[in-house]
Amino acid sequence: MQTTVHARSRCQQRGIAPAVVDLIVDFGAEVRSHGASKYYLDRRARTDLRRAVGPQALRQVENKLNCYVVVAD
Repeated sequence: MQTTVHARSRCQQRGIAPAVVDLIVDFGAEVRSHGASKYYLDRRARTDLRRAVGPQALRQVENKLNCYVVVAD
């Protein structure tokens, strides 16, 4: 996924790896707003993610999953 300089900077400041962004986009719920998609992990998405990667892998990144990803059209 192509990211802006701003997004890369914010992810670096917050310690969010690109793989975490990909997980949120791949498994997250999508909400359309103002010409963009916003992805976040709701309860169902977290359950699906836990099944896909396993509980141990999820624990390693769980504290970084309380965010959302905005993807412009």
